[in-house]
Amino acid sequence: MSEATGNVSVNFTSGTVFVGSQNYWVYLVSVSSVNALMNFLLLIAILVTKLDRGSNRFIFIGDLAIGASVVGFSNTIEGCINLTNPSTSIQGNGCIALSILNMAGVHVGSLNLVTLVVDQYVLIAYPLRYQVVFRRKRACVLSVMIYTCVIGISASTALLWDTRVPCSYMHNLPMWHHSLTFFLVLVIPLLVVVILQVLTIRISRRHMRQIRNSGVCDSTSEESMLRRHWTGVITNTLICVALILTWTPLVICFGINFGFQDFKSNALSSFTYYAASSFQMYGIWLPLIYTLRSPQVKSLWSRLRARCKNKEQNALN
Repeated sequence: MSEATGNVSVNFTSGTVFVGSQNYWVYLVSVSSVNALMNFLLLIAILVTKLDRGSNRFIFIGDLAIGASVVGFSNTIEGCINLTNPSTSIQGNGCIALSILNMAGVHVGSLNLVTLVVDQYVLIAYPLRYQVVFRRKRACVLSVMIYTCVIGISASTALLWDTRVPCSYMHNLPMWHHSLTFFLVLVIPLLVVVILQVLTIRISRRHMRQIRNSGVCDSTSEESMLRRHWTGVITNTLICVALILTWTPLVICFGINFGFQDFKSNALSSFTYYAASSFQMYGIWLPLIYTLRSPQVKSLWSRLRARCKNKEQNALN
């Protein structure tokens, strides 16, 4: 996200040494293109391999991948334009389109992260009611509602955009619009994610302790189900931690800009550059963690380890 598109991470201050930097645009294109490609492949894998069909998690993971792909796609376009035409900046409809795509991807990501955590919480806390409370159709309706909400925010952004101001996401829109989207679509969802994920971990750990203390046989279906749930909890926790850590600098920059609109310093310029660089990584963590934690990759890793051990034993013999 940059000065050209008017996105939030490099537009808090003017005159920063990083704006327009050739190295930054190369970094942006490299990371964003990998981001878009990895999430596109993750989306295909979810559709083809039918992963996580025991719950609705695959729907929300897929939506997270779509949001990250949109961000990666828009940033790749922006970086390519600035690399090929370094003396000109993106203005007009191009600025509006890329800014809306970028923020729409963030909003889809943050809202679907909430639904992912809520889905898992209901699955862990109320396993017998899960299929009633979170039926597949209801999950699909919830997904459509999120996209409808994001489209509404994007439409309001396009209508309220002040074309008289040079391309800058923070200055082309009224402050009340920023405040609403900031708190309703970023801050509150992230707080809900943290609270629910902590509760889910506590409940899941209590279930696992009960199994260990009861001395139930490892082959029972109940224990197998709870172990699968615990694996899902760990995967979701890693995804939440990675996304929150990459989004936190961006949230801090938003907060500083709201509270101190005229504040400028070299330290803030450097921090906004770091926030922009950190934000680009969010789309890479999702497919990386989800892939490494998938049963297919785990079984492949186990087979490779067993094969290596057999080779070592054969060599010793």
